[in-house]
Amino acid sequence: EPAGADVKCNGVSLGTTPLLVTTLASDRPHALELSLNGYQTKRIDVQTEGRHPLVRTETLALDSGVVDCTTEPAGATVLVNGVERGVTPVKLSNVPKGVATVVFRLAGYKDETRELRLTPGDSQTLAVQLKGQPAKLVVVSSPGGAKVFVDDDYQGKTPATISTLAGGAHKIRVELAGHAPVTRDVVLANGAAKTEEFKLESMLGRLEVVTIPAGARVS
Repeated sequence: EPAGADVKCNGVSLGTTPLLVTTLASDRPHALELSLNGYQTKRIDVQTEGRHPLVRTETLALDSGVVDCTTEPAGATVLVNGVERGVTPVKLSNVPKGVATVVFRLAGYKDETRELRLTPGDSQTLAVQLKGQPAKLVVVSSPGGAKVFVDDDYQGKTPATISTLAGGAHKIRVELAGHAPVTRDVVLANGAAKTEEFKLESMLGRLEVVTIPAGARVS
């Protein structure tokens, strides 16, 4: 248990379990070696008596560990010692004993790395909260030189580049003297770049003064 173990006697393979062996002499004990990838090799001593059948059931101990991995959000690729092993949520078996480096990777989020020390047969759980990469927002306006506010925080004048915004919804406001302010809601994806253009409308009117005769000073 589990099946499929290679059975050797004196270094010679007799086959894989479940296995019926009919070639062992009954006048002496025999040392059998059971080996299966991912499990500890086990040695058993057997001795038959005449033609009386002998049945042996053996349970092999894991030579590796099991790691149950979850992330928030889900869907992260899991790498163990640099080898891809699945996508979260996932239960990883046959994780090599000793120190294992586990990396969680998801587009738009920072890689998260954990180091585990596993003993044969060990079982551990990893629950990881992924952190989104900052988004990049470029704000341009016509005419230029307008003040830019993101969530009411001043960020400079257009054209402005803001590279430290968290992913999600943000309120953008653009102001320029003599022009109507413009406010817009934008949603930024983690690690993405986005450009928002604003066309500002002038609030200044135009007055034409005509005098007869011409040449009068207007104040």
